[in-house]
Amino acid sequence: MRRGIARGAPGRPVDPRLWQRAAGETLYEWGATESELVEARELIQRILRYEARFRADGLLPPDGHVASATGYDFGRAVSVARWGSAPGTRTARRSRPP
Repeated sequence: MRRGIARGAPGRPVDPRLWQRAAGETLYEWGATESELVEARELIQRILRYEARFRADGLLPPDGHVASATGYDFGRAVSVARWGSAPGTRTARRSRPP
């Protein structure tokens, strides 16, 4: 959703209120409950806080935003591999992809 909004105004940051409103309207059309709508607004706020922190730490450029959670997925995969190797059920070599 955020990418679609960003395409309409290239080079400019997405207005968080517009993003929340668009997400809320879409979820409402899909039959979301009020608690799900609140959860979506809170999630968007959390994403914006994380991005602000990433900018402050130099992980994102001043006008940057996170476009994918792929890095998160890789981090989770590493954790799962470590959990398997910690009790000795997997070796480091067997935890790597083929």
